[in-house]
Amino acid sequence: MKVARVLAGHGAAVAQVAFGPTGALLASVAGESEVLLWDVEAGALALKLTTPVAPAAIAWDGGQIFSGSDAKLAGALRNGKTYVWATG
Repeated sequence: MKVARVLAGHGAAVAQVAFGPTGALLASVAGESEVLLWDVEAGALALKLTTPVAPAAIAWDGGQIFSGSDAKLAGALRNGKTYVWATG
């Protein structure tokens, strides 16, 4: 097996990654106040989501938990709050 992509953009060690439901996007978090969304095919940063504190965890729902066709990304923050972003 060989490395297909190297995604560099965080200023700290990456703590968690999660592929979106279609595999086109990858979300990553480090010890920073942001979630980075990557275009996997292009190997490029697609979007930076800023948060007030560093996320402790992230998870995609794949359109199965929430109604509608848009996938949602949830981030559990270290301040006791949870953010939910819609991709569409």
